[in-house]
Amino acid sequence: MRAPSEVVLFLFGLVNGGVALGQIGAGTWIVAAALVVGKPLGIAAATFAASAVGARGRSALTPRDVVRSGALPVLDLPSPFSSPTAAFPDGDLLDQAKMGALFSLSAVPIAALAAMMLRVRRFARS
Repeated sequence: MRAPSEVVLFLFGLVNGGVALGQIGAGTWIVAAALVVGKPLGIAAATFAASAVGARGRSALTPRDVVRSGALPVLDLPSPFSSPTAAFPDGDLLDQAKMGALFSLSAVPIAALAAMMLRVRRFARS
């Protein structure tokens, strides 16, 4: 049941995102960089900081898992499209921010490559 719902959510994000495909500007690159680079780094940094001060999580979670898991929230497609609508007024900057959210889909192959390079879970050596 998981795969069909993921496909539906992906299509929902694309159809209801209201992205003007011609709007590319500074806002596009800022939002894309924030989602593709900033979000995973922030999640990994917060996890490692919490661990350093004594917070305990799952014992099976390795640093490799944390790095790989940090890239996964980028794949939450509907949220990046709805968040700029709340943060920016109507106009070019809003359209640029939504285009940046669409460009953040480039994180999918990046996350898969990182998982392969780090040999995480399904890519682990047998």
